[in-house]
Amino acid sequence: MRKQLVRKAFDMILGISLSENKDDYDKFWDNFDKFLKLVCIEDHENQKHIAPLLRFFSSQSEDELISLDEYVESMKQEQKDIYYITADSLTSAKNAPFLEKITHMDFEVLFLVDPMDELAIQNLKSYKEKNFVDISKEDLDLGKSINLALARAESHSKNAE
Repeated sequence: MRKQLVRKAFDMILGISLSENKDDYDKFWDNFDKFLKLVCIEDHENQKHIAPLLRFFSSQSEDELISLDEYVESMKQEQKDIYYITADSLTSAKNAPFLEKITHMDFEVLFLVDPMDELAIQNLKSYKEKNFVDISKEDLDLGKSINLALARAESHSKNAE
């Protein structure tokens, strides 16, 4: 019975998040974001239900929160991971020195500006088979993604000439 009630509640909240009226979910998020992140951290059984409800700022949507689904849908074909950076404010995240290399490749980066954001992401580990990668780590390996992105950037600059 408990599982059915929890699942029904998640389905109702997901319905609000997917509705055309974004203001409804924005109001919900403003009031309950900490609780959703806490569930993501503490309730491993329901993480897959919570993950689509999470919202973050990003390098390509600095004024508007986006979902992980929106992030994954807008990923470049050669991008294999979900990139993020933690900061104490949105301004700090936007000005992080690590950001330039990734955004130059036209990859989107999530800005985790709430202390609970990082804990939630670390507990999720991945979303839709995409691993979360902290771009501020020294051992950041962009591998084939960087070569493909640089080749694409070069072809765009040659076409512009």
